Amino acid sequence: MKRLIKWTIIILILIGLIVSASIFYKGYQLYKETMEQVVIADVIEEVRARENYVQLADMPNHLLTAIIAVEDHRFMEHNGFDIISFGRAIIRNIREKEYAAGGSTITQQLSKNLFFSFEKTLERKVAELIVAREIEDNYSKEDILELYLNVIYYGDGFESIYNASIGYFSKEPSQLSDAEATLIAGLPQAPSAYAMIEYFDRAVNRGYQVIDAMVEHGYLTEVQGQQLKKDIENVKLQVN
Repeated sequence: MKRLIKWTIIILILIGLIVSASIFYKGYQLYKETMEQVVIADVIEEVRARENYVQLADMPNHLLTAIIAVEDHRFMEHNGFDIISFGRAIIRNIREKEYAAGGSTITQQLSKNLFFSFEKTLERKVAELIVAREIEDNYSKEDILELYLNVIYYGDGFESIYNASIGYFSKEPSQLSDAEATLIAGLPQAPSAYAMIEYFDRAVNRGYQVIDAMVEHGYLTEVQGQQLKKDIENVKLQVN
């Protein structure tokens, strides 16, 4: 009986290794095919050349810390891949029996938005990660965060921080209040679900989650967090 269990475990491990190797091979092939068609530096320069591209210096610091706290709180420490967040996502996916979370870092999300489809496959995740590592090797964390905020989707047809700021509040990013910046920071996780024009109440609840993350990771005190929650309840959209 013990021998049967031993061989069963060995066979399962071998199957797992074969499946993993297949996924990584297909992911690497997708990466190679993608990179044969584009050059990372060229794509990034095209993004930076956009008319409404916003530099990090022209964004409120509260927006930056809110995004990092809620999307990728180890952003300044990892090299494009956060093994802890990825592990938690895998456990969640197993528990929910579907691909519900990917554990993607900000760099991986940037990679996906610039180079890949939004199809949820493990092969795409592998390709996305390889590109994320290349981006991390060639660009600073400030560059990556700036690019991310300029290409991510915020719901209601607003792609980029400039369009979201103008579209929701009729003001440029530098003029956003902390409450408005908090609401915007909550959108990228699920822009269709939190889109403020149609689902403002959901966006406010998501804003509470952003604040809780900021408190948890030391960007706000408990008192500041409670005050900010009151402030976002009074935010009014100025849809442009």
